[in-house]
Amino acid sequence: MQVYYNPKVIEKNQVIALGNFDGVHMGHKAILKKTKWLAAQSGAKPAVITFEPHPVHLFKPSVLPIRINSLKGKIALLEKAGIENCHILKFNRSFANLSAEEFINKYLAGNHIVTGYDFVFGKSRTGNAELLQERLGENYTIIPPQEGDGVVYSSSKVRTALKAGDVQTANFLLGHNYFIEGKVLHGAGKGAQIGFATANIKLKPYLLKPKYGVYKVQTNYGAGIANFGVRPTLDGITEILEVHLFDFRGDIYGKMLNVEFEKYIRAEKKFASVQELKNQIQEDIKIAKNEK
Repeated sequence: MQVYYNPKVIEKNQVIALGNFDGVHMGHKAILKKTKWLAAQSGAKPAVITFEPHPVHLFKPSVLPIRINSLKGKIALLEKAGIENCHILKFNRSFANLSAEEFINKYLAGNHIVTGYDFVFGKSRTGNAELLQERLGENYTIIPPQEGDGVVYSSSKVRTALKAGDVQTANFLLGHNYFIEGKVLHGAGKGAQIGFATANIKLKPYLLKPKYGVYKVQTNYGAGIANFGVRPTLDGITEILEVHLFDFRGDIYGKMLNVEFEKYIRAEKKFASVQELKNQIQEDIKIAKNEK
């Protein structure tokens, strides 16, 4: 996939999915699937226009962090969905002041555009599906609400589930396992000292924080358990994601670790002793290994 950062001009004759695509959940996947299908029918390239940072960084910084994926993670998901060109527009005050008409003329004209039913854009959010239909006519496709088991897919529902530790619901809404990726850091070695070596990742400050606790996970180095939180028995201050891999003993410091969350096992807690913590970790591993 070709990625274009803040392009001055968007190539014409593409089929372009337009949106924030935070999480690339099942609703987003329906938009991308239609984009790919329309592109195949016309011999055009399936593309995306998205924004960085998320508009909430500019308009509602008090509610941060909310991002489900890093930009790198979002790009990987878009590529997996079959998108060939990804145009990332810098969302700053100047960009936000573009009128809806200016945005259409500068970035959308000459392409077939696909959006979700609730997409809004332009200064004061005056652009919407109705305006796109009026201006683009046959070169516009709107995707209605998408749902599963009676629930409409949305990024906000994914965030709510993750904050509650309900990974299975989040994964259902996403259509893939929620994941955090990052470079493995050198830690204090406390996990290894008690017999459970860990690979540590520090979350980027703009990323959503899932509920503190212990999770069953799958990584690019195999299965394991992860604790996200402040490790109250050993530290109590430093917020970090610690991953204990079941069947891997290599050195991965400085390597990229992709951690997929499969199930929430228990809440993080402070134990009366290190031995009590060790006993609980052994129980956590047993639970994770026995989960189907």
